[in-house]
Amino acid sequence: MEEKKFEEIAGKIQKLIDLYQKRIKWTQIKGISDLNITLPQYYALMTIATLRQCSMKDLADNLDVSYPTVTGIIDRLVRAGYVIRSVDLKDRRIVNVRLSEKGVKMVRKINERKYEYLREALKNLSDENLLQGVRAFTIFSEALLNGVKK
Repeated sequence: MEEKKFEEIAGKIQKLIDLYQKRIKWTQIKGISDLNITLPQYYALMTIATLRQCSMKDLADNLDVSYPTVTGIIDRLVRAGYVIRSVDLKDRRIVNVRLSEKGVKMVRKINERKYEYLREALKNLSDENLLQGVRAFTIFSEALLNGVKK
């Protein structure tokens, strides 16, 4: 593809990604606004849910925040009863976190809201457009995963 055309398409894709990110962030905030958790706490809960159990260091790395920052987030989630913190029995320097039963219920509730929002947003698209959307997201996700080194 010629450079000018490539730059034009890349610019359009970037604008769409920016719009998508703003809309997703707005949806996340809207989805948790009445649940008494902050966006950083939401991200921590979702990451812990994905990893099942993780060290505080791994959580900080996954969230791309400092250890002291993740400690504050987890302190508040522990106080709220969403997360259980424990010391590794083999190495007491390692602190692990996992969701409590209350945390699992919270994640389930948030995921249900996210699914309902997405379902509502997509319900009027044709089958063909839905499949095209899946293909496009798959292509771009693979390109980003394969093309960008952390």
